[in-house]
Amino acid sequence: MKDGDKKGNDRYWSTERELLARCFESYVEDKLTERGAKSTYLVSGTKPEEVADFEYVYIKDPKHRALVNSAMDLLMGAIKSTETLKKASCLMRIG
Repeated sequence: MKDGDKKGNDRYWSTERELLARCFESYVEDKLTERGAKSTYLVSGTKPEEVADFEYVYIKDPKHRALVNSAMDLLMGAIKSTETLKKASCLMRIG
C-alpha cells in the first residue's frame, strides 16, 4: 500500500472519494493560479514541490494534471449547463 495509506485509516487516501477530492483541490488551485489568485482556505498546496513527501495522494505529473483539469472543466460545464447548483440550492432552502 502507498505511504499515505500506511499512516492510518486502512485505504483512506486511495479511496475513490479521496482521490476525487484531491483532483478537485488540484483543479481549484490551478484555476486560481490562472487568475493570479491564491487561497490557503480552499487549497493547502498541491504543486509537486509542495507535496514531495506524499507518494500517492497528489497528481505530480503535469500531463496527468492537465488531463484531470480537462475532465474537471467538462464536469463543471455539465453542472453549469444543467443548473444543478441552482436546483440543489433550492432544495436546501426547502428542507
